[in-house]
Amino acid sequence: MIEAFEESPILASLGLVTFIIVIFSVFVIPVMVIISTYNFFKKRGNKKLSILIPSLLLLIHIFLISYIIFFQ
Repeated sequence: MIEAFEESPILASLGLVTFIIVIFSVFVIPVMVIISTYNFFKKRGNKKLSILIPSLLLLIHIFLISYIIFFQ
């Protein structure tokens, strides 16, 4: 990584920023959506949906990420 910064600091910085954006969009945003969905249905008193909907969202997210990784 240090050699990349020495040879081309602009490209290495762009790669680092891209990596941070990908990690954020793959891990942080889905977790926030799943937690907020769980809290939404929990506040409404629907216990089954508060478990079912976030679980389905998590499965869809895992399927999409694995599809992108393995079949692209």
